[in-house]
Amino acid sequence: MKVTKRTLSESAVMNLVRTSLLEEVYTTPKPGLVDKADNGAHKDMDIAVFERSTQAISPYIAKMYTAGKNAIQPLPLLFGEIRRIGVLAEKAMFEATLGVNTHKGAIFTLGILAASLGYAVAHTTGDFEIFDVLTVARDMTYDALEEDFVQMSARTPLTHGEVLYAKYRERGIRGQAQEGFPIIREIAYPYYYYLTQYSVEPNLRNVMTLLFIIANLKDTNVMSRSSPETLDELQADAMGILDSTFLFTPYDIEKVYALNKKCIEKNISPGGAADILAATLFLYHTEEFIESKQS
Repeated sequence: MKVTKRTLSESAVMNLVRTSLLEEVYTTPKPGLVDKADNGAHKDMDIAVFERSTQAISPYIAKMYTAGKNAIQPLPLLFGEIRRIGVLAEKAMFEATLGVNTHKGAIFTLGILAASLGYAVAHTTGDFEIFDVLTVARDMTYDALEEDFVQMSARTPLTHGEVLYAKYRERGIRGQAQEGFPIIREIAYPYYYYLTQYSVEPNLRNVMTLLFIIANLKDTNVMSRSSPETLDELQADAMGILDSTFLFTPYDIEKVYALNKKCIEKNISPGGAADILAATLFLYHTEEFIESKQS
């Protein structure tokens, strides 16, 4: 997974972000999530809303990349700059979607990864591995996010995520960032890369990777809309589909559609897993892009 150091342009990163976000939403079928077949467990979202949101936020995530590439300050201070750009990205998202939260989690995750990519490209001598981006993400976010948890412990919860932290001490995507996104490093990326080696076609590869992420991620989106027990059930369902086959048949795809129906009935949507799939695609396509420019 080694890639040759190359300074990517902001426009190239913007296109990689856009490609990854659209590829995630176009992946079909997805349990409880917006895709080409239906809107999953969402009554206020559809493909068109996600397309508008993607167009709106991609330039801001690319700006986070440039901020990382140009950074001369310590990594924790860079994270403060990234958060300020993230506020602007959220504002653009809500304007594009007329108030619908399509990509708040993706802005957080992809923003951190884009900034970390910029920093790694600019500050690594010689070759670097794509996983170096995850190490930079950990070093950049750990202290600031730990302070977030300290403050959350001292106040009444303000968001769904804070309620889950107060009740279960579940750290969610903040905790993933603090640890360098182990869900990507240890689960999603290796599995996705493994499937590419067997020439599994992209949509099916994405469906299978999403199910594997669902089966392994403590998705606070699911927990906030239901319960930890419901999340456990969803994870067992996802792993059950994967355990039944290596390469999907039409019958296996029908199992995913059936799981989608179950998610709709229970009003659950693994949005956190969708964000991790988009992040995995972003890292993979970035590695692919760099290698193509060196060949």
